Amino acid sequence: MLRAMLRTLNAVADVVDVLLGDDFYRPAHELIYNAVLAVYARGETPDPVTVACSLMANRALQARKDSSPGSHRAPPPGR
Repeated sequence: MLRAMLRTLNAVADVVDVLLGDDFYRPAHELIYNAVLAVYARGETPDPVTVACSLMANRALQARKDSSPGSHRAPPPGR
């Protein structure tokens, strides 16, 4: 579903009234979905680059990454 939403506006319009962010199993997919909707609501085309910029601006993706299992690795040597 997310891939289709990043390719065509029709897909966004088709699911916006049916699908909720918490319908996704993976929390990262919920974040992406919500970013797609935010970009769409601003009247912009929710392509992969625009959505990624939206996520980075909100730092939401990084917050999820930091809290995911395995993200607490030791820094590389020399740091």
